[in-house]
Formats: sequence, structure tokens, C-alpha cells
Amino acid sequence: MGDISVIIKKILTKYAMYYNRKYKRSGALIGSRYKSKAVEMDEYFIPLIIYIHQNPVRAGIVEQAEDYAYSSYYEYSGRKKIVDTELVQSLIDTGDWVKLHKKGVDGHFSVSDRVKLTETEIRQRIMKYTGGAEPSEIGLWDKSKRNAMFGRLKQAGLSIREIERATGVSKGIIAKC
Repeated sequence: MGDISVIIKKILTKYAMYYNRKYKRSGALIGSRYKSKAVEMDEYFIPLIIYIHQNPVRAGIVEQAEDYAYSSYYEYSGRKKIVDTELVQSLIDTGDWVKLHKKGVDGHFSVSDRVKLTETEIRQRIMKYTGGAEPSEIGLWDKSKRNAMFGRLKQAGLSIREIERATGVSKGIIAKC
């Protein structure tokens, strides 16, 4: 597949051309381009998905998130298989997923507080906790020692994705520690 920004741009351009042709008009139809922002901190990931699923409820379109026909809600609760939900399911089980959706999140959601660390900064932080061992060596450690280190690194504020990039160990393994 391609970059989501390119895909959205193509869809919006085609729609604008169709609309302008149909209503015999010209010019821009959509005011601003599609925007996206990477979620760098794992603690924001689950609340962000819940926030997105709650939007139709807050807008008064449906009573409950699962009632919205155009949502990926059911993908994450294990019913369909179109959306890749592996990461979410490695972070939270289905029962907790449903409970959190019932509870919802408040309407004020921001993911911009976190400063993205460089690869060098991530490496240095990990080496501080490993006593100088390279991050790539952690995957070779025995399982209990490795998992304990992943737990310490997460408690130290490194995200699962940052640890994964530095060590080469899958996010599923790191998330379980």
C-alpha cells in the first residue's frame, strides 16, 4: 500500500473533480489537506483509538461506539479481520478493550507533549540501564533477564516502539514485559 497522505489526497482530488463537474463549478472544494501525526508514546495509543471510536457518540450519531457502522471498533474486539490489530491486542485484552470503550476518554486529547528522542539518545539511555551493553545484545540474553530489562526500560519512559527499534526485538514481546 502507499503512504496514507498520498491515498487521501488522491481520493479527495477525485471527489473534488467529480463534484465540480456535476455542479458545473471550478476551484478548490476542500480547504485544507489531510494531516497526520505519529503517536510516539505507547501510553497514548490505546486512549487515542478509544477517543476516535467515541467520536460518533460525542457527535450524537449513535448511542454507543459499537453501533457506528463505519468504525473499526469490531476489528479491535476480535470480530472482523480487515484492520491489523496485532499491536493493540498485544497491549490490551479484548475484555479490557470493551470496558475502556464503555468508560470512554474525555474530550480533551493531546499527543503533542512528548519530545521525540533520536536513535542515539535512545541507544544511550538503554546502554545506561544495561551497564554499557549494546541494545542489540539484549535480544540474546536469557528470557527472564531480557524481559526484566524491557520492563525497566519501559518504566524509565522509553516507548515500546523506541525499544523495538533499538534492540530489534518485536513489539509483541516487549509489550508483554
